[in-house]
Amino acid sequence: MASVKYSRDLANQAMARIENEIAGQFSANNGPLLDLLARSRIQSADALVAIAIVETRDPNIKKYQDIIRRHLDLIESIKTMVNEGQEAWHDLSGRDQNDVQDEIYPPRSET
Repeated sequence: MASVKYSRDLANQAMARIENEIAGQFSANNGPLLDLLARSRIQSADALVAIAIVETRDPNIKKYQDIIRRHLDLIESIKTMVNEGQEAWHDLSGRDQNDVQDEIYPPRSET
């Protein structure tokens, strides 16, 4: 389930940002505290994923789940477009690639 893995990655990133904000408060000698934070981050990410995919009738939770699903759908669509675009790009000749680049990023005329 790629969307669950991606949700877990997003949740881990969010937890890492929070953890990084407070990690500076601990010195290198406090390794066990940093380990505790890391384990807690994993548990929190798993909990966030569970909330994101649980069946619910609560309209407030559904609203947030819809936001997550739309984001995941957007990421999947972008990934597909990028992959298809890369394949098409490699099929173009060098001249055609230049023409496409000029169309997207027109050369500036010097006035």
